[in-house]
Amino acid sequence: VVPTGQPAQVTASTAVPVGNELILLIKVNSDTWAEVTDDSNRVRVQRLLKAGEEQNFSGSASFSVVLGNAMAAQVLVRGQPLDLRARSRNNVARFDVQ
Repeated sequence: VVPTGQPAQVTASTAVPVGNELILLIKVNSDTWAEVTDDSNRVRVQRLLKAGEEQNFSGSASFSVVLGNAMAAQVLVRGQPLDLRARSRNNVARFDVQ
């Protein structure tokens, strides 16, 4: 609840468009390379995420993800944690979200 007279604070990285289900959330605690493409091969993110940053993705049915420095990332798929250790090799995770 926001007291009267004080605006709610919502950042672009945490805002979820109305009507779209949050599919994928990536949070990083150290600099991490992220590349995310959607099911129409549109690049959604392709850059270094800085420590403390998060990115969320909605609206698409599936995503392909590559994370460098994967052990510094926490990934949620439809609100459920994803085990990156099982999807990583040499600290790079590659996985698809359906």
